[in-house]
Amino acid sequence: MKNPFAGMKKSKKMILIAAAALILAAAVLPKALHSVQEHTLSFDDTTVLAYADFVSSIPASGTVESADSTFVYSTLPYTVQAVHVEVGDTVEEGQLLAELDAENIQNQIRSQQAALGTTRAGNQTQIANAQATYEHFKENLENGLNTTLLSAQAQVDNAYDAYLRAETAYERLEKSIKRGDSSAVLSAESALRQAEYAYDSAKDAYNTAKSAYDSAIAAGLPADDTQLKALKRAMDNAEDAYDTANTAYKAAKRTVEDTLDDYADAVDSAYEAYETALTAYEAAEKGTQEQLEAYERNLESARTNTGTATMEESLRQLRVSLADTKIKAPCAGTVTAVYATVGGNGSGLLFVIEDVEHLIIETSIKEYDLAAIKLGMPVEITSHVTGDKIIRGTVTKLAPTAEKNAMGTTNTMGDASFAVELSVDEENSGLYIGMEVQLDYIITSLKNVLYVPYDAVYENDGGESCVIVLTEQDDGKYLLSEQVVTLGADNDLDVVVTGIDAGTRILNEPEVYRDMIGKAVTAEER
Repeated sequence: MKNPFAGMKKSKKMILIAAAALILAAAVLPKALHSVQEHTLSFDDTTVLAYADFVSSIPASGTVESADSTFVYSTLPYTVQAVHVEVGDTVEEGQLLAELDAENIQNQIRSQQAALGTTRAGNQTQIANAQATYEHFKENLENGLNTTLLSAQAQVDNAYDAYLRAETAYERLEKSIKRGDSSAVLSAESALRQAEYAYDSAKDAYNTAKSAYDSAIAAGLPADDTQLKALKRAMDNAEDAYDTANTAYKAAKRTVEDTLDDYADAVDSAYEAYETALTAYEAAEKGTQEQLEAYERNLESARTNTGTATMEESLRQLRVSLADTKIKAPCAGTVTAVYATVGGNGSGLLFVIEDVEHLIIETSIKEYDLAAIKLGMPVEITSHVTGDKIIRGTVTKLAPTAEKNAMGTTNTMGDASFAVELSVDEENSGLYIGMEVQLDYIITSLKNVLYVPYDAVYENDGGESCVIVLTEQDDGKYLLSEQVVTLGADNDLDVVVTGIDAGTRILNEPEVYRDMIGKAVTAEER
């Protein structure tokens, strides 16, 4: 059982152990008999070195996106009359996606056709209609009454407010965790400390009593094992209580960490929604300006051309607009978003068509990992949907600057992040656009090497990296000796070593036993 609080209150613990040993020895043995204490360790606290594969990686998460996305817009401010596709439909280039209400344009066309056979009065009517259309649209635009822009701006404001709220909630929770304010974690940690102390005390009392009892038996003295059995039961109960407290402490920490991850995901989602709203607003703004310019051109054309040529050109433009009321797919692909709704405004972003067969992953890395990430680096991709399947990926893009905020300046709220794009290198990967995935950037991958736990390595007085080796003796005991090793690649848990042979048994936590190097100890199964 690994002790997460090893080394705490060591001096106090040794005083209690010594006191308990003296009291029990005095109760069991005659004063003339000297007790013999034997050092015992568990095989669970050791590692036998064996060749294995070693991987060092950087974990991250990202979002699956299409390698080719097409946004279908309309600049016509007409009501959507029909929508012919749904999310998930596969479309071909030129396929009809939606239709806008063309009645207004059709009426204008009929009017223009009738005016071709009329006199100058007909031309004046055309000018009046163009003037009214242009002035009405321009007036609404200048007075901030354009419904398309109003709706798009409201969506931007709401999305930005939601992003700020999500970011504030995340930062508050993160600061609370760093300060250690979590009552659940503090309570679990306190319970674990108490359970550890109780277990160590019970174990030391038992070991002391056992040593005294064995010594009495070896000396041929009468000895009662009733108290020894009671101490053994107390030690087992204390160990069970410690394991329970340790499990509760780890669970409390995981709960707090999972909550922080959920808050981080909420920040990312809110920011993506804000970016989408900005894109939609820009499209709406561009569409209204283009429409105003079109109306202005129509008016100027009506004023300068009073013959049939002018009317024919106007009629041509109307027919182009009429054709534009048939919203068609500019490319082949799969419909992944439908914003057009029957009865809604047809101006702005209406559809998103994407290539779902060729996927990328958008993610980011923190500044402290930037030096380790390279273009062309292999990445292992997993997801909840695909389970244990490892999907191959490659780093294809690495942003040259840190991510910007809404004002276009470097985001200084928290650690700097750099955008990264990965390719999904397997067909039929099982991934879907918009899916959250887990990533491992493969920094180092070694075959058939020896590695040990980080805590198994210490630095001796000569500044050398060492481990403590256990060598079995003829009497069944194990001699502790210091072995100098050379350190290689490492990850969060282990470090590669050379200068030592496979099959060697080493101590996982050598600091406790450094003063016993050169001595023989008893080792047994826990």
